[in-house]
Amino acid sequence: MIARARLDPIILSIVLLFTLTYVGLALTVMPGADAAAALREKAQISESDKALCESFGMKLGTSQHRDCVTQLMKIRQDTSDRIYRAAQSLL
Repeated sequence: MIARARLDPIILSIVLLFTLTYVGLALTVMPGADAAAALREKAQISESDKALCESFGMKLGTSQHRDCVTQLMKIRQDTSDRIYRAAQSLL
């Protein structure tokens, strides 16, 4: 059986190695993952906007459809700003 005094530095080294590996991966991989997720979310929102405007009879490519999508983007931005301000007031 390995003495506890010899085992503790080995365990500490293994934990340190895994921690450094995780931090290294998080710093290199995560920013790319965030950007990809943001692009997917933007595409999903765009598709939702188009579908909603079309469901109200505004055909894609018309000025009415373009105005509808623009107004939806404004509503989303206003809502986001309102939520941000509310969160800031809690801090």
